[in-house]
Amino acid sequence: MVDEMKIEDGSGLQTLLSLSVEEGEPHVPDVITPAWVKSVVKHIKALADDGDNGGAHRLEDWLHRVVLHRIASGHADNVHECALEAVQTLHLTFTRWYE
Repeated sequence: MVDEMKIEDGSGLQTLLSLSVEEGEPHVPDVITPAWVKSVVKHIKALADDGDNGGAHRLEDWLHRVVLHRIASGHADNVHECALEAVQTLHLTFTRWYE
């Protein structure tokens, strides 16, 4: 499934942002909530605790893209809280590919 939105910048140019949802990733509701973001963060923590660093990092990157996409497209309740919940993953200890 590909979810697309157009972003209009100040000069009138449009950019197409695609968000690909792959098999095995959590369902993304039309409007995300802080509780939904928190549930995905808990799943990332569980993967990290089980030693699945690759899975945790992949899901973390995916979550950050989803949250940014939903906030930018106006499909998030309480955008500030959604963003705060999403960045909680940065406090989790697991090996990230770029470290």
